[in-house]
Order: sequence, then C-alpha cells, then structure tokens
Amino acid sequence: MIQAQNALEFNGTNNYVEIPYAATNNSAQFTVEFWARVDSGTGAYRAPLSNRADGPLRGYNFYANSSNLWEFTVGSGGSVWEYFPGPAVVIGAWTHLAATYDGSIYRFYVNGVLVGTPLVAGYSPNTAKPMRIGAGTTETTPEFFFPGAVDEVKVWNYARSESEINDNKNTNLPVPQTGLVSYYRFEDGSATSKTGNNDGNLINSPTLVTGVNIATTAPTVISGTSEVCIDDSTTLTASGGTTNLNVVDVWYADTCGGEAFSEGWDTQPYTTESITVNSTTNGILNVTSTTTDPIINMYGIGSFDPLVNKYINIRYKVVSGTANHAQIFFLNSTNTTASGNYYLDVPLISDNTWRIATLNMSLKADNTVNPKWIESNITGWRFDFATNSGVTMDIDFIELGSSPIIETGSSIIVTPNTDTTYHVKRKGPNANTTCISQVVTVNTRPTPSFTTQPAGIIPINTDVTYITETGKTNYSWSIPGVLNTDYSIVSGGTVLDDNLTLKWLSYGNKTVAVNYENSNACLAATSISSNITNVLVEVVTKYGGVSYAGDLDAVSIKGALGVGGAVNKHGAYNYTGSVLAVGDSYEGGIVGYILQPGDPGFDADVQHGLIISASDQSNRVNNGTYGQGNGPQYETPVDIGSGQSNTELVAPEVSGGAVFIAYNLSLNGYSDWFLPSRNELLKIYENRTIIGGFVTTGNELYWTSSFNKANANFAYHVNFTTGVATEGRTNFTDPSARAVRSF
Repeated sequence: MIQAQNALEFNGTNNYVEIPYAATNNSAQFTVEFWARVDSGTGAYRAPLSNRADGPLRGYNFYANSSNLWEFTVGSGGSVWEYFPGPAVVIGAWTHLAATYDGSIYRFYVNGVLVGTPLVAGYSPNTAKPMRIGAGTTETTPEFFFPGAVDEVKVWNYARSESEINDNKNTNLPVPQTGLVSYYRFEDGSATSKTGNNDGNLINSPTLVTGVNIATTAPTVISGTSEVCIDDSTTLTASGGTTNLNVVDVWYADTCGGEAFSEGWDTQPYTTESITVNSTTNGILNVTSTTTDPIINMYGIGSFDPLVNKYINIRYKVVSGTANHAQIFFLNSTNTTASGNYYLDVPLISDNTWRIATLNMSLKADNTVNPKWIESNITGWRFDFATNSGVTMDIDFIELGSSPIIETGSSIIVTPNTDTTYHVKRKGPNANTTCISQVVTVNTRPTPSFTTQPAGIIPINTDVTYITETGKTNYSWSIPGVLNTDYSIVSGGTVLDDNLTLKWLSYGNKTVAVNYENSNACLAATSISSNITNVLVEVVTKYGGVSYAGDLDAVSIKGALGVGGAVNKHGAYNYTGSVLAVGDSYEGGIVGYILQPGDPGFDADVQHGLIISASDQSNRVNNGTYGQGNGPQYETPVDIGSGQSNTELVAPEVSGGAVFIAYNLSLNGYSDWFLPSRNELLKIYENRTIIGGFVTTGNELYWTSSFNKANANFAYHVNFTTGVATEGRTNFTDPSARAVRSF
C-alpha cells in the first residue's frame, strides 16, 4: 500500500460532477486520463467520465460497459460511435484510463498499456455540452451513473505519448504544466481545477473519501521479444498488477536488485545541512541547495556487507539549476564521519527529467591499495546531492543493493551480449513489490564462407560457380556491375539458393559477396566476398579448346605457343598479355584506364586503354600555345581516343609547355607519349587512388590536350581534388603535366 489520498465517490444513482462547457476542454487534439474504481454493477453502462453531444455524434465517453469491459468511444460527426473495447473491469480495483487523439490517430490505454490497434479516424469535438464525471449523456438528462470512485482527472490539449502517460500516471503533478488545461484532484472534496480554469460543480453531493489506498502490486507480465541476435535490441514492457501515485517500475539485470536498504523520505530519519527542504509530498523529497555543499545525512541505516552490497542507486530529477555531480561519503565502523578518503561521485543530468544515477562504491580509486569500501560493514552515508548552490531537485529514493538499476519506467530497451535475465518490480513511497523476470536469449550470428569458387584466372563468357554453406536461409547475393552487361546469371542466386552460376561478360578483377541467416534467423554481421577472379580474353589453345589470355598453351597466328599474341576464339589475332587491370605496371608506365563498352576503340576481344607515366613530367608548367590567340585553329576534341591526335596536331606548333613536353618524351623505352584529352584525363582521375602518385589535395591541376577551338590561348585542365574540368589560359603555370600512351 502507498500513501493515502482523497477521491470523489459516486453512488451510481444520481450524483456526479458537472463541468460547464469550455472550449479548452474540447481541443482538436487531446489526452484525457484519470483513475477509476468500479464498486458494483453488471449488465449496464457506467460512465466515469463523459464529454459528448449528439446530432451528429461528437466528443468522447469512457464506460464500464454492460459486458463489464472498459470501453472508450468517440464521435467523428456521424451517426455511429467509434469505439475501443478494453480489458475486463475488476470490481473494487483502481484502474488508470487514458485516451489520446493526435489529429488523425486514436489510442486507448488501460493501466498504461495500449489497448488493441490505434484507430485512424476523424474527430468532431463537443461544441456546446458540459463534461460530466460520474455520469454520462452530457447532451441531455444524465444517465449511465457511475458506482465507484474517480481521482486525478487530467485534460491535455495534445496527444501525450505512452511513455509520458506511464511516467506521470502515478504522480501528483505540480502546475502549471505545458498543455494541461484542466486538473481535478478532489483532495478537498471540491471539483476545483488545479489549473485555475474550468471548475466543476458537485451535483447531489458526491462523497469525499479520504485515506484512499490504492494497492501497489507487482507487474504480472513482461512482454517483448525474448530471443534476439547478438548486437540486436529488444523492448521489454512490464504490465499488469496495480500501481498508485509516485510508484515506478524498476529494472535490473541478472538479479532482482538485492536491495539491502532504501530511503523512504516519509518514513526514514535523515538530517540536512545547507539545504531548504521544500516538501516531501507523496514520498518525493524536494530540496534546494543553499551552498555548494548541500548535505543529507543518513547515519545509522543498519549494517550491510560491502562485499555484497556495493551499488548505490539514486532516482532523481533536477528541476532547476545545474547540479553537476552528486557525492556519497560512506561510513563504516572504522570511519564514522564523512571523509574525503571514503567517497565517490557521479555526474548528474540537469534536464528536469527523472534519471537514475548509480555509484559502484567498489570502484573507489584506492580500493586495491587501501580497500576502504570493504574494510567493514557499511552503516550509512552522507549524500551531497549537488555541487552548486541554487539547485532544486526531486529525489524519489536512494537505495543500497547488490545490482545497479538499469532503467525505470514501464518499458526499457536492452541490447544483451549473452543470455540475460531481466527483473522488474514496482517501487515508491511505502511500496516495494517482488520482482518478475524474463530471460532474453542471445543467439550467435553465422560467419559466411565459400565452399566452392572459381580459379584465379578464367576466360570471359564462361560458366563459373560459387557455392556457400548449405542449410541456411534468406541468402543474399551481391554481384558488382550491370546485369546482362557485366554478367549474366545462369542459375541460382536467389534467397533460396546456396549457389550461384554466372558468366562474366566484362574483363577485369571480379568478386561476388554473399550473406545469409542461420537457423536462429540471425543475419551475419557482414557478408563475405569471394576471392578475386581475373577475367581475361578467350583464346584458342593447341588442344583446340578455349582458354584465357596468357595461357602458355595459347596458339599464336604463326602457330607458336605462349603469351604475347594469340588467336582468340573468333579467329581474330590479338594481344593477350596480362595488362588487364588498372594499376598494373605495363609497357613503360601504369595502366590508368581500360576501354569499356561504348568507348571509342573498344573491342570485346582485345583490351585497349591508356598507360600513364608513374610520375609527373613537369610541375607548374604552361601549356605552350599562349600568344597564338585567334591564330591557329586547333581541332582538339575532348573525347576518349583523341589525346594522341590532339598532341600530334598542337605540339609541332609550340616550343614548350605541357603538350610539347609530352610529345617529345622518351621514357622507359617508349617515345609515343602524348598529353591526354579532357575525357581521357577525367577517366584517369576516377582511377587516381589505384594508380597512385597524384597530388589530390590543394586543388592540384593537370593539363589536357583539349584546346579551345576558337582561341588557342585556352585549354582544359582537370582539378584532381574535385574532379572538375575547366578551361584556363595556357600561360597559367599552376597545373602539372603527366603523359600517357595507348595500348
């Protein structure tokens, strides 16, 4: 049982509260909540609260209906009430009822638990009729009289969340509160609203009942997923049982708290220093610090084994000011007064929200050298609730136990790494129930692997097969590229398949990735990629078969064996060496770009592309043509494949600069170097990381051989920080020069 309070009791015959119509009690969005106790009656509707009108139907009603179920009905301006049937009415038991509407969705809560499925519907507020507590049919002569008691009626002008309802349903709220338009507590037997608005009238003398005790019992059910994959979260919700004002659900992991002592501010002795005690209403200690050392002394609380009881849990709310830290100075038979050698502090959050602060006193810094916490039984402590003056705080409880409190409230989100048992109980002034528990089982995730995958080198357009573990579910295959352009699927590759057979339709290094779920429906944390397979040109071998470029059995056009030149499967003669991947060293430089389908000069049977020198030919150089102005008209396209002809056109007409340097370069045995066109250099930019050797910070620029057709004083350069190509004057000396050659 918890602290007694007052309520209004109705006879079920003719008495009730009538609150004259007020627009503020009938907003377009709302939350209405209250406590009700049905004392008798079956086979008839009984209305603890009604706010309705008819012709058309408007407003809302709460009922204990003729089937003895809780029910909420609402009018949307039509001829039929929308209704929510709730759980069974328990005669003589206090029940919290709440209904919300956010402008489109209705929700009905009983004892803080959502009933059924939220309803999407319109709403038509009552526009003229009174609100009644203890009777219904507010548009005419009252009916549906309520045989029982009602307390803590709150009307809000917005839809409160489930957590807001649960966190405050057991609390006498101070006023004002944002959005709280009417609040009827009935503590003095009147229907005066604590907000100062919308007072009601007592009709036929409802009875003030004092010393009402609403029994607090443990929750009966923990709902939520009881089996998760490692690293996943689940929400656990406690429901059932009964609660009263200022009672909270308290959660622990592995054990039920092992509570050895809990300070109840209305029952346990304590003294204060440098503190103003404002109130202890409903078991909540409200205090304000008057110095930077606000002290609550709790001496002589008992004698507790520190090897077992090492956690001090504090439920607090910093109402105003900035608390910074709380400090606990613990006492034992050796140390009987507060000492700086016997304390620990914990940071506090100052946001006017209920919080839990936990101190693990066994972590006292000098415990390993001078284990003060465990030197003898704990007998009490000094609690400094802030380190600033002018801090006002609500303190619900401070407890000593064997486990930390992990959260409070009807619901918690947990992410266990091993199988964990979660415990919850209800705690408040003169209320401390037993725990109920729920085991959350944690399942492992699979580690994907390949049991079969292709060789390191394969011919293009050849069936290749990948096989992963069998007996799994929801296979997810990832294949790079475009279907029917870069690859085609022969078989498998669906969510049901542990295998995939495909043909690679483009050259280069290829991988696939796979992920899947195990028998516990757990998905692997990451997929696995296959080994790299190099897809090469198909060539004819001396055996009459088809192999890949570079095979030592490849037959050349002259009938010779070995790499260098060979006959492909279409009868064509082509180079079939190993220069097939960007970044490879080849023929005097590094492969910077391989022609792709759609590029000028692309051949499906023969690889072509650009080789780029490994380093810049010049840093900070012009591009040679400045001063020619509108003289020579250079047709120097920007396209892939035009860089060499551009260079050969312009270089003989200049005596220096980037295009001249590239044209006259002799490097690593090759003298056919040229300055790339704009689009060629943009492709090289895309591969800059693989190629290496470029300056990619500070807006480093590189010249191209694409000059302005109308004015040779301008040419394109590419920014290797941003990848943007722009025209610049060719006497500009900030850009660098890097030559390329083709293969």
